[in-house]
Amino acid sequence: MSLMPRLCLLLGLLAGLAGVSDLCGSPVVAAPAPSAPTSQTSTGGWILSQKSQVCGYIEVFVTAAAVKAVDGRTSTTLISKAPDWQVVVFNKSNKTVFTSPFEKFIGYGISGLQVQMGFKHGGIPVSKTQLTGTAAGLPANIYATTPEYEKRSREHYLRKQVTSGMPRSARILTSKGWALPSQPAVILCRLYGLGDTPEVPLEFHCLDQDGKDDGGLTTKSARKATIADKEFETPVGYTKVPTMEAVRIDAGGQTAMEDMLQGLDDGIGKMGKGARSGKPAN
Repeated sequence: MSLMPRLCLLLGLLAGLAGVSDLCGSPVVAAPAPSAPTSQTSTGGWILSQKSQVCGYIEVFVTAAAVKAVDGRTSTTLISKAPDWQVVVFNKSNKTVFTSPFEKFIGYGISGLQVQMGFKHGGIPVSKTQLTGTAAGLPANIYATTPEYEKRSREHYLRKQVTSGMPRSARILTSKGWALPSQPAVILCRLYGLGDTPEVPLEFHCLDQDGKDDGGLTTKSARKATIADKEFETPVGYTKVPTMEAVRIDAGGQTAMEDMLQGLDDGIGKMGKGARSGKPAN
């Protein structure tokens, strides 16, 4: 075979190996490398700056798949994620962690019940109304105590079974149209010592028998945001503790808090007995 036919044969073999039908007419182009699989690194959600009478100033990150509440003053962080929504509360300072199934999460327990106007009234049941309002400049739904609850509360007061500090009515302003599951809202309600609502709590108001409203929850700001998945990472290697109180404060501080609340309970009891008997409490 002459040199030219052998050269053409060699070029044809090379063209076939390169997957090019016409080596002379088209440049050889390498096949594109397969794309590496990508993982979701951020999610659309909301960032809130809130103030609660139970927790103080809290920064909240919430998406359809997770919720995070950060108490910068005590270095305490709460995180819960789908699908099981287990609640994890940890403290970066003392390296402690508390976990709870969603169904059993009750917030701060005895110290989490709102102490306001002389009465602990965390978890006052509320129902959704047809009314709407505004919270943090955003449209809000309104959940409120029922007329039956308010009537019963007023009757207790008029019979002098309770003092004027007894809650007469309450309402919660919540997110409207945020397209979130109910779990993040319920977790935040229980963290703040409020009755459960399926929408994110933005404001809480409670009137006493004299019509005084001290306000139990306010939202300073609320904005849509793209939130990185790493915001919802939980630590490993922390010491497990049995209560949220043990995460938020040390043992000495927890005892002092419980003693203070017990003293408040005793004081309220004496006030109630004095009101029923017509005699001032000692």
